[in-house]
Amino acid sequence: MKSPSRSSTNKAKPKKVLVLFEVLAHQMDVNANKRLPKDSSWDDERNVVKACLNLGYDVDIFGIHDNIQELLTKLDEYQPDVVFNLAEAFNNDRDKEADIASMIQLLDIKYTGACPKGLNLCKNKAISKKILLHEGIAVPNFWVVDQKGPIPKMDFNTRYIVKPIDFEGSEGIHFKSVVANQKNLKQQVRQIHQDYSTSCIIEEFIEGREIYIGVIGNKKLEVFPPIEFYLDGLPSRLPSIASYKAKWDESFRKKYKLRSGPARSLAPEVLEQLNRSSQIIYKVFTLQGYARLDFRITKNGKIYFLEANTNPSIAKDDEFAKAAKKAGYKYPELIEKIVCLAAVA
Repeated sequence: MKSPSRSSTNKAKPKKVLVLFEVLAHQMDVNANKRLPKDSSWDDERNVVKACLNLGYDVDIFGIHDNIQELLTKLDEYQPDVVFNLAEAFNNDRDKEADIASMIQLLDIKYTGACPKGLNLCKNKAISKKILLHEGIAVPNFWVVDQKGPIPKMDFNTRYIVKPIDFEGSEGIHFKSVVANQKNLKQQVRQIHQDYSTSCIIEEFIEGREIYIGVIGNKKLEVFPPIEFYLDGLPSRLPSIASYKAKWDESFRKKYKLRSGPARSLAPEVLEQLNRSSQIIYKVFTLQGYARLDFRITKNGKIYFLEANTNPSIAKDDEFAKAAKKAGYKYPELIEKIVCLAAVA
């Protein structure tokens, strides 16, 4: 793993940062009050704003829902040097995440994180895996089932996991998503079609360790030390997966001692392969700024890529910030590097 190098971004000194995020219709008062809610679901926004203020930036916030003109007016009035882009949806539609970045890009305003092409390439789990197969990156065997498409007859010598094809943050992934027979497979596929109105992806379930790799940079990349989501506290009746409940239900996490932290006891050759694969994936998907890449590692050390998280959760207690801390970055330094990378992109 490379050691931190901050000199490459110190030349850019943006002064004004607009922190952009999406809101629901009833949350538009954050713009008028210029105040973020206090509950934990707003940790990303609150932590970024606080860090930017402590770094001496002039900071403003804007929550977007379904009115582009309001954002255009805000950008015109505030004239930010950098937009810290935390927006993942427009009018509750996550398929339009890249459209927000496209609009900011067309206005020739600098913004943090992934470009529209990278956002779109990583959004679809099947397309991203097909691309990486061509690059020699191992991925689980997978099948795509469209909303009205036939459900394949599977060979249940192994288990499978059923996921929405284009959702993030483990949304739509439950312990029942791991199936061991055709009946349960059909139930899970139909449930995704019904609940999320999207295609689903059936993947071969990879038994092993859940490993996250943070990467930061534009052309010159830094790969952070691996972070592991420790699932060993789960009862044996549940599959070892980072389900939505395992990730976001604090009482459930506490009950079963689920946690993330620096990965232990990875062989040097595994670390080297993770480093090399992460850089390949980041470049193939034309990513910039920062991203988190998710892997599974089997008992015999084989590495499988699962998915790329563009503009991942950036709160100081989330996996990306933990990886940066392990690499030697204090949280404000991490936020400053992301802002400065945007300024020179």
